[in-house]
Amino acid sequence: MSRLLPLLLTATLIAFGSCTTPSVIEQPPEYSPRLSQQDIEQIKMLVAQIPNISHSVYRIEANRPDRAVVSTGRWRDLGDKSWWFTVAKRHGKWQRVAPVQFDYLKPDQMIITG
Repeated sequence: MSRLLPLLLTATLIAFGSCTTPSVIEQPPEYSPRLSQQDIEQIKMLVAQIPNISHSVYRIEANRPDRAVVSTGRWRDLGDKSWWFTVAKRHGKWQRVAPVQFDYLKPDQMIITG
């Protein structure tokens, strides 16, 4: 029995180890360096209030310190869905200033890197 136990334990570990799914490395969000941490948090709070969209912000692109395009959802794999809209800072508060748009990632939109 004492010889059987290590063999049984090894077989069990191999069986359970082969059932695990490989981990996927997610890209960290991209936030414009033009925005302060407080701006980013305010924009994320605004996103959380918008119904029927993913609240996972993956990019905030600021072309000016008081105006940015926010992208939510995911835009990595074929079929991923992303929402985007423009926000502006008025009187110290971020507001959505354009309708929310969305699209699905299609093959012709993918960039293949080697």
